[in-house]
Order: sequence, then structure tokens, then C-alpha cells
Amino acid sequence: MTLSTPPRAAGTAAAAACAVLLGGALAGVRLARAGRELREARRAVARARDLHDGLGHALALIAIKSELAGRMLAASPDRAAQEVDDIRRVSRQALADVREGLPEGAP
Repeated sequence: MTLSTPPRAAGTAAAAACAVLLGGALAGVRLARAGRELREARRAVARARDLHDGLGHALALIAIKSELAGRMLAASPDRAAQEVDDIRRVSRQALADVREGLPEGAP
């Protein structure tokens, strides 16, 4: 019985094939991890964008209503008080939204 490939060469070829397979498996694991990290980063950016948009709207509303309340104070104190109540409600909701959007354990 003759071997077409010397035993040492066959062992080297097998070791090389194993190294290639192992390298491919490690690359696959790294690629899967990178995919998960990318999805998590995209979700974090979307949450930050939503929080930013909500806060921007709330702050604009607070600024407008506070200006309005100041102008109405002398002529229509009851109406000015309603605007101040709206400011209080909007600012509390915005603060709750910020706290909800922060990671666990953040101040």
C-alpha cells in the first residue's frame, strides 16, 4: 500500500485546514458580535433622538407659555395662572421622560 501524500505533509495540510476553519469560525463570532453591537448602538441613537425631540418640543412650549403668562399677568391673572399650570405640567412630564430615558442607576 502506497500513500500518495507523505504522512507529515498530510498532517500539515490537516492542521492548515483546521486553522482555516477555526479562523473562519472566529470571524463569524466576531461578525455576529459586531452586528449585535451595531443594533444596540442604533437603538441607543433612536432613543436619544426621541428624547432630544421631546425635550426640544417641551422647552419651546415652556418658553412660549411663560412669555404668554408674563404678558397676561396684569390683564388676565386667571388665564396667566392656567398658563403657569400648563408650564408646570409640561416641565414635569419632560423631566419624567428624561428620567425614563436615562440608564439604570444614573442620577
